[in-house]
Amino acid sequence: KDFLIEFHVLYKYLTKHVNIEEYEDLNFRHLKLCDFFIMDYQSVKLKIHFKYFFEAVKDELLKADIIDDESMYRKKLEKHHNSFKEIHPFLNENIDNLIERVKINEPKVKEYGLRGYEEKVRMQKLNDLISNVWTKSNLIDLLSILNEDTDSAMRDKAVREKIKDLGGKDLKSVTIPTIFEYLIAITFFHLSGEKANLRRIIRSLDEDGYPTTHAAGGKPDIVFDYMDNSVLVEVTLSEKDNQRAMEAEPVPRHMAAHIIEGHKEGLCFFVAKRLDPNNLVVLRAYKNMKWYGKQNQIVDSMNIFPLEIKDLLNCLNKGIDLDNIFIKAKMLLDSEESDGYKWYKNEIESTFS
Repeated sequence: KDFLIEFHVLYKYLTKHVNIEEYEDLNFRHLKLCDFFIMDYQSVKLKIHFKYFFEAVKDELLKADIIDDESMYRKKLEKHHNSFKEIHPFLNENIDNLIERVKINEPKVKEYGLRGYEEKVRMQKLNDLISNVWTKSNLIDLLSILNEDTDSAMRDKAVREKIKDLGGKDLKSVTIPTIFEYLIAITFFHLSGEKANLRRIIRSLDEDGYPTTHAAGGKPDIVFDYMDNSVLVEVTLSEKDNQRAMEAEPVPRHMAAHIIEGHKEGLCFFVAKRLDPNNLVVLRAYKNMKWYGKQNQIVDSMNIFPLEIKDLLNCLNKGIDLDNIFIKAKMLLDSEESDGYKWYKNEIESTFS
């Protein structure tokens, strides 16, 4: 009997331990989605407003009654709570009072506001990473790996290992397409002579300036301001017909929305590892095709300019800056060639080779 009890206890412990390891990445992502924590695989901290929120109630939390009844615990766990006070009355904190308390203790929050402070921190962290990790030469190395013709598993492993070798954070919870999107944004930042305004992308970064997720659905992958230009960048690692199926509709839709918002001279770069011929035909066609938006809004023409990873690598290696890229792109967009595949192969590729 004693053996069975001990065996059962050990078995349950080992099962839970194995489950924690098996679902480590899922649990990590779930906790990050709560937006309570600043966390990586080495440390966990509360975000600044939650830090001051829980600091005020931590003693009462420790004294709170533990629910022993399983059915009552399950009911409370599964209930949709509209506020913290429904969990415990002492968690009923007035948000304005909380923010004022944060401002008193954190002068920069008072200066920039809570969101502005968080963006400022992310931007500083990103600038530090660009100076020390995402240098031009390191970007060339990473994009070269992504440009190799190898299976995706080997590619993904090589990218993650390279980032760690460069001194970057372990990004095992971040998908490779998300990392690719992030690296392309930084590539354009370097090509702009560090003049491109990346403020719009930092909301998708964590507090250390690293990527967390793709741009939200229904929105372009990357938007940045450069001089008097508002630039969209759509990126994909998909190839062949999958690329056409995944990108031929959303790319012009995002560009049309951008134009309707007031950016009539906007430019969209479409960046892929290998450009699909049929997708090129569709994207080029919108130079001379109308797009009908909501409320009878019409876009007469779109400037969508395709590039492969190798083209950006050539720009980085040869010192072709964003000003020159714009000049070349605007000249090529006015080409009389309407076949998108021939346009890229005969004109764009040779220009950027």
